[in-house]
Amino acid sequence: MPTSCTTRGTTTLTTPDERATALALTAVPGLGPVRIGRLVAELGGVDAALHSVVPDDRERASLVARASAMLEACAQRGIGVVTLAESRYPSPLRDLEDAPAALYTLGELALTQPPAVALVGSR
Repeated sequence: MPTSCTTRGTTTLTTPDERATALALTAVPGLGPVRIGRLVAELGGVDAALHSVVPDDRERASLVARASAMLEACAQRGIGVVTLAESRYPSPLRDLEDAPAALYTLGELALTQPPAVALVGSR
């Protein structure tokens, strides 16, 4: 089983299967971003987190296969997918307690990193 290295809430995903496993966690009924984050942190990685909430091997394999297919479909369309378990996840979002477990992106993800300027106003 592949392993992940966890550092300060982020994980360096070492295989494509681990990215799919991280994305599969978002498809588990009853799991939201807060619980996913806690499971990954407490159990040391996405594999252990998914195994804890989906103990059935076939069901887990099906979720990961569907997530892999989604990753492929997104890649073919130029859509990036970044999971909370990846170090390239935008740090401003990571600091939120209920940060989304996965982001779907178009464009340059690096633009989400500080420094940044926002103009807010009306008219």
